[in-house]
Amino acid sequence: MTVEEIQEYEELGIYAPIVPFKWQTGGYSTWNECYDHVSKTQQSPVTPKTQELLKNFFAKGGYNFLKQIEEDFNCAGICDVPLFFMTKNISEGSPK
Repeated sequence: MTVEEIQEYEELGIYAPIVPFKWQTGGYSTWNECYDHVSKTQQSPVTPKTQELLKNFFAKGGYNFLKQIEEDFNCAGICDVPLFFMTKNISEGSPK
């Protein structure tokens, strides 16, 4: 996504823009692996406001909460069923 597209999403109040997802070999097996690698090696394509929201989400236990939901209830979301889990390996299949 371009910076302009991200800004358009944020103007609509959407702070997690949709990013195309392409299955490939040699990639990451979990969302968390990808996030960790990108956050440590690349400049974020999102605006400072979104970066601050993500930082607060992690700092206030949001990530750990979602991880616990995955572990306890085999659930990958609160309202919608996403394509993949955040922490579980993609080889375990899609959430139900």
